[in-house]
Amino acid sequence: MGVFSRLFGASSRNKRSYVRAWAEKREQELRDSNDLSIENVFAAMMCCVSSFGEKPTRPSTTSEIEEGLRKAFDVSEHYSGDATLFEIGCYMYFRLDLWLYQRKPHRREDISATLTDKFIELFSQTLNSKDIPALFDQRISQYAKLARTGADGEKYHYYVSQLILRTRDNRPPESYNFGNEPVMITDFYEEMGVRIALGGWEVGMIPASVKIVENYCDLIDSKK
Repeated sequence: MGVFSRLFGASSRNKRSYVRAWAEKREQELRDSNDLSIENVFAAMMCCVSSFGEKPTRPSTTSEIEEGLRKAFDVSEHYSGDATLFEIGCYMYFRLDLWLYQRKPHRREDISATLTDKFIELFSQTLNSKDIPALFDQRISQYAKLARTGADGEKYHYYVSQLILRTRDNRPPESYNFGNEPVMITDFYEEMGVRIALGGWEVGMIPASVKIVENYCDLIDSKK
């Protein structure tokens, strides 16, 4: 059994999504792999990203109210496209970069730079947009600003959810300035469905991705 195998359960990815199809192909390659290369670290990261918007979206722990809201709106119907995955991926990248800054600063520059290049290349091709580098930089700089101001998880989730809601039915990502944009008005159940799905995804996927990056750092350090 490979070092990545615990990340993966049964696959149900939507083939209409280029990133999901790409991740599924790489997932099959990773299942029995023990190669902790930076290419495989990126692939594992994207497998985690692409799990957002899949069924089931239920978190490992949920209240009866949350379960009712989850059933009232299925995010996989409107938020499983590559535009949504771009926003999820930007947030995951920020969380990984923050972890590197805090825990492995001597590895941050090389790892973050490589993951950035691969992420931008994949989504520029997927979304057929020259704006992806600028949008990525905008998202990361604004998440970093939140971190410097000591924002709590609820603040992050508000902005990530607002960005996700703007990608309904794979609407392309656009420039978005935190705190200076009108609130995205939508159905209550839809908004709550997105926020519950985001919370459940984060609980499972952020720690899994951090662990892979940590293992990669430890492997590099052991070779010194």
